[in-house]
Amino acid sequence: MVVFSVMKQHLLILFFLGMAASLVAQEVLLPLSSGPVAQQKGRKDVGGPLSLPFFDDFSNYSGEPSPSLWASQGAWVSNTAAQLPPTVGVLTLDALDADSQLYNTANNTDVFEADIITSRFIRLDSLQAPVARRLLPSDSVALSFYVQPGGGSGDMWMRSGDAPEPSDSLILEFFDGRVGRWIRVWSTGGMDVDSVQRRTGFDWLYVYIPIDSAIFLTRNFRFRFRNLCSFDNTSEAGFVGNCDQWHIDYITLDHSRNYRYYYTRDIAFVNPAPSMLRKYQAMPARQFRASEMATGLDITITNRFEEELSARYTYRVADGYLRDYDGGLDNVPTFFPDGGYQTATAHAHPMVMSAFPTDGIQRVYTITHTVAEGVGGDIHRQNDTIRFYQHLEDFYAYDDGSAENGYGVFSTRGNVMMACQFSLNQPDTLTALDISFCRTRGGENEQMLYYVCVWDDNQGHPGQLLYKDEHSRTPQIAGLDAFVRHELEQPVVVDGIFYVGIQQLSSGIIGIGMDRNHDASEHTFYNVGGAWTQSFLAGALMMRPYVGMQAVLSVQAPRSDASVSIAPNPANNHFEILRAPQGSLFQLLDMQGRCVAASAESRFSTAGLPNGVYILRVLPPQGLPSAHKIMIRHR
Repeated sequence: MVVFSVMKQHLLILFFLGMAASLVAQEVLLPLSSGPVAQQKGRKDVGGPLSLPFFDDFSNYSGEPSPSLWASQGAWVSNTAAQLPPTVGVLTLDALDADSQLYNTANNTDVFEADIITSRFIRLDSLQAPVARRLLPSDSVALSFYVQPGGGSGDMWMRSGDAPEPSDSLILEFFDGRVGRWIRVWSTGGMDVDSVQRRTGFDWLYVYIPIDSAIFLTRNFRFRFRNLCSFDNTSEAGFVGNCDQWHIDYITLDHSRNYRYYYTRDIAFVNPAPSMLRKYQAMPARQFRASEMATGLDITITNRFEEELSARYTYRVADGYLRDYDGGLDNVPTFFPDGGYQTATAHAHPMVMSAFPTDGIQRVYTITHTVAEGVGGDIHRQNDTIRFYQHLEDFYAYDDGSAENGYGVFSTRGNVMMACQFSLNQPDTLTALDISFCRTRGGENEQMLYYVCVWDDNQGHPGQLLYKDEHSRTPQIAGLDAFVRHELEQPVVVDGIFYVGIQQLSSGIIGIGMDRNHDASEHTFYNVGGAWTQSFLAGALMMRPYVGMQAVLSVQAPRSDASVSIAPNPANNHFEILRAPQGSLFQLLDMQGRCVAASAESRFSTAGLPNGVYILRVLPPQGLPSAHKIMIRHR
């Protein structure tokens, strides 16, 4: 789960071009100013020093760097952050501290020290296996790694993250235990991926550092990376945030090495596992049809060895809900020297052989992909497995749950509308909308006003307004990648194509999380002054509509209010609200979320209603609504 800003220069270009074109509004990408779950600070070494070899390619975990290898924190691990990494998963250094907030020493004019990630102590004085012996400068001990600046490459509206400027730095230091100080052994100034491609022919720089000085061949060797960042000098609210990312991968420290050690007998995945659905990352179970399945998948497999190797690729779904796939054995070409990946169709574009059940039962399916060298000589098995958790529950999602940018429409007048399009296979009841708002530096957006809205379809654009909040809201920000539930004030029956979103009342930018790894721009629209426009920025807004009563019942407490009393329950011909806040309104909903009765009166007739479970929503004049289960059982 990742955090990035847009490239600062490009963001300002978008901003000023938009202002010149309309003088009113323009959609923009925003930097994010908070990160994933806060990391542990000041974590101490556990146990004694490590023995060689030291290796981490960040492929089988995410979040905090592994405590078995790393002692101090600040950087974070993700499998969606970088562009075509050596193997899936990278370590990212950025401008966020261990509390996942912008460093408090940062300012708009000076370079500031940001993340530092330090290894645990490592024994470079001796080898313990296969025979214990002392390590000497002649033993060719070396540290190597790959590094990529943030920001991506290609058209600027397709990129995610922020490229470090020339004044920024990534620094590698070794610890000299004799005098207790860190010594810089390598550094680079800021650059972008395009310059790396021109320089190397690849998306990544390969760095190889021999360790041939006796001052480092000690029992308590350690190394660290740190980065120096800078902000653009701008006062625009929401335009200052996380910046200057560096992605590091495939860190290797060992003896008996040479520069060509980048040839490693390693077959591995490069990108995270994909959704098995054609259009969505997740969708409601009762809306799922076999036609929603993807016909094929895109899988990226790399061979880090100097010659092609034979490998078998498979995927399977737990509990047998989907037919397993076996792509068989095929040769995987070497990545070097031309940067190639597996092209055999059975591996790179496997078919989806069957469909999930269409029984409407909510499930989360675990799809496990594996690739294994045919002769079993692969030295790094942890990057041979990737998983996708397919949610068929009660919500739609285009996003993968992680934001690389924020999205907003800058307006000098306010009254901006943003909407996402979704498609139903049968009529349903919309009951809630999850939105992931992104915090801006200084919290400039936290007092902005908006309404949640729902529209029907008008020839591929939002049409008639079906629902709008009666009372305005302000963004509730629970942290990066955290969604906030917006229970609709009344359920909305929707059919076919519908749109959910917000109407922003305030001028400026409200900021919604945007997943840049999945492009739903054809389903994203904004409106300023009455005309709907399709987004041109690649990505998926982190808005998730919920259908059915489960979403209503799972929102923030209190859901059940002890001050409300209902009798009889079960009810035969009627029930009565004996106690409730004065002035409350009451809605009776069936389990599909449909409102079957509504009143300000305390007595409800149940005549004509089928036996079953219902939900009584109590809407007090002040405070949160509450929900209460009612059983209707006619004698």
